Amino acid sequence: MAPRRTAPALLLTGALLLAGCGGGTDRAGDGAGGGSGPGPTVPPSGRPADPADPLDREALKDFNGDGYDDYATVLPSRSKDGEHTRSTLVVIYGSRGGLRPETAVRTSAGGDGDSVLALIRADLDGDGFTDLVGERGNSMKRQEAFALYGGPRGLSKAQVLGVPEQFTPKAAGDFDGDGHTDLLDGGSGGDGDPNALPGHEQGRLLLGPLDRSGRSARQVTLDLGQHGYASPSGFLTGDFDGDRRSDVILTYSFDAEEDESAPDDLTSVAYYRGGPDGLVPGPPVAPSLAEAMGDIDDGPRGGTVGDVDKDGIDDVVAMGESPARAGRLTVIHGARSGLGRGRAAQVITGTGSQWGLGTSVGDIDGDRTPDLLTGRPGFRLVDTDRLVVLPGGPGGHRATNARTLSGDDPGLPGRPARFDLEQPTLLDVNGDRRQDAVLFSSYWNKGKGAILVFPGTRDGLDAGHAQHIRTGDVGVRFKSGG
Repeated sequence: MAPRRTAPALLLTGALLLAGCGGGTDRAGDGAGGGSGPGPTVPPSGRPADPADPLDREALKDFNGDGYDDYATVLPSRSKDGEHTRSTLVVIYGSRGGLRPETAVRTSAGGDGDSVLALIRADLDGDGFTDLVGERGNSMKRQEAFALYGGPRGLSKAQVLGVPEQFTPKAAGDFDGDGHTDLLDGGSGGDGDPNALPGHEQGRLLLGPLDRSGRSARQVTLDLGQHGYASPSGFLTGDFDGDRRSDVILTYSFDAEEDESAPDDLTSVAYYRGGPDGLVPGPPVAPSLAEAMGDIDDGPRGGTVGDVDKDGIDDVVAMGESPARAGRLTVIHGARSGLGRGRAAQVITGTGSQWGLGTSVGDIDGDRTPDLLTGRPGFRLVDTDRLVVLPGGPGGHRATNARTLSGDDPGLPGRPARFDLEQPTLLDVNGDRRQDAVLFSSYWNKGKGAILVFPGTRDGLDAGHAQHIRTGDVGVRFKSGG
């Protein structure tokens, strides 16, 4: 299989993984601790070809350029005596037969309480291979940015990035359109921010190219804090206007109902467009986006980015609730005139107030039309979680055409199975040009947890041929939260 070409700039990010990471890289099977063993045993695939598209989202799923997508996640683990817990970043490489647990490598958290606050795929150094960027630390000490650099033999050991003090990467993209990856920190501070870090109020943008130490060509300071009151908590990046620059949607969580000092123009959703010098405020947020993501009681809901209608411009799929409290997805279309300013938004309503959890965009059935993968949590303790595929087609995505995979399907753990519906990942791990669903289940393997891979087929996801990778197979002693 010919290697897939890898893009030098990032378009995809924004989803935060709240778990731990750190230290050196281990081979699976060396125990649950840290260490600095060799990298994974992955056959060299050579350098990827020059990319045809510097904003190719799909190419960023492959760390070693061999044409198979690779999986990265963060899992909690515990010491042999059960007295200490930490989190471990685990990377498993794809192959013709799917994910290969024997190639798994781990990056340990280093110490109790350390955590990874973001995992971002990007080509930081412009060598054509996808890198993995994260942030680790805890509330009692300085957090630090780190990167694992991609190459023909997989990711390198974790390297601390020489970024400015208190810079915490939250998103990446080619915001200035020069073909190099930029890193964005939204800042943290303000009267309404419960997670404020002193001296970290301003947002910052590191404009690429970045060298392997993390030094950038130049920096731009940004005021994203809404008059110093609130800092962004969520980031969605994409080229929403087709100008070959990354844009970003920021979401904010705050409680200003009884705060007389709160600014009058506070918003829970903001839209910034890429420009020659980085990011600039975009036009006012389209009503469809503000209503879909910001107008609910518990603060803004999340979303995902993808070219849902296959017109070459990125769209946003936002999660929200209908007035009747049923779950819904809202597709806000990108356009040359800006996000939500072209085609009317499409609203897809399901059953249950959390229907639409953890949505992803990708071609699952191989018809070259983007599908939507979303989750519907089980109700109480008697109903299994469900994965729902909404096939793409000329009329858009409809709940009436949904194909559902549930925990009591043959080959799965049975009722009431629980999946990590907030972090499903669509990857082509076996190179068949269909996206496979990869997610974690703490229910499987007698509560010790397993990574489940559901192959994509022309009929949707295949539970009968699911791949089950136990946490022990990748060298992690999983600690359930329950």
